Amino acid sequence: MTGLIVTTTGWTIPELNATPWPDVADLLDYWQGNPPLHRMVAAYLGIEEQDEEDHRVMNREELEAWMRSMT
Repeated sequence: MTGLIVTTTGWTIPELNATPWPDVADLLDYWQGNPPLHRMVAAYLGIEEQDEEDHRVMNREELEAWMRSMT
């Protein structure tokens, strides 16, 4: 997920780490209906990631569960 956010936004990892999680969750929710351009182009060209399950965007519930597990 870090790679997707950093690649798409141009943020550095420290910038991402400083972003409040509710803001990241909102961004991920937005991408559910409006995927980043590089993801749409890859889908159009039929390019699939080898480990799609490991790199898919979490939905809000999954992200919140993951955040609860970190505390």
